[in-house]
Amino acid sequence: PSTMSCVGTMMGLPLAGLASGFVSSSATIHAMGRRTRDEAELMPGLVAGAVLSSVATVVQLALVTAYLAPTLLAQLAWSLLLGGAVAVLYGAWFTLHALRAPDTPARGTGRAFDLYAALMFAGLIGAVLTVAAALNAWAGDRGLLATAAVAGLADAHSAAVAAASMVATGTIQPSLGVVAVLTGLSTNAMVKSILAVTSGGSAYAMRIIPGLALMMGAAWLGILL
Repeated sequence: PSTMSCVGTMMGLPLAGLASGFVSSSATIHAMGRRTRDEAELMPGLVAGAVLSSVATVVQLALVTAYLAPTLLAQLAWSLLLGGAVAVLYGAWFTLHALRAPDTPARGTGRAFDLYAALMFAGLIGAVLTVAAALNAWAGDRGLLATAAVAGLADAHSAAVAAASMVATGTIQPSLGVVAVLTGLSTNAMVKSILAVTSGGSAYAMRIIPGLALMMGAAWLGILL
């Protein structure tokens, strides 16, 4: 049985969003937004799932940097902890709202992703990553931040991999690697905000964007610690 049939729609949606975030948080936010147009009564659960998908992004960033460059993770730790904590708290708030709402059976299949939309989004990711690779080859190390910003438009993890790899080889200092990772995460948050608007409309976006802004603010604040 599906996650939602086991634990109820309103609890299943946050769990599905968190799990789907390990595949793509951006695609999850987009897919949840599309569902709000047809199933507005599920808004609290869909928002909770969308927000919690960003927790998966933070976990993956920690794993990537820990594997490739532990020294980078040491300097990035506070940023990831603070950003992740904010995402968890913000998502938990909407999860509580979802649990207080009457449990409504989902009219769809119960899956977070629309296959056609996911394939189109994957094509967009591939195109942006190609541009990022070309920019890095053309600009070299000096283009790291620009590359991280462009790569973040498609996937925050690609920016982290590039930065961690350069830290591991001694090409750049960990402090610059931290800025590169957060730059990619920031542009990725901007893309998520745009996807929230275009997929779910203003009501959905007004719930998603503040969470993304608070998460990024906390992550950048972590540099000071």
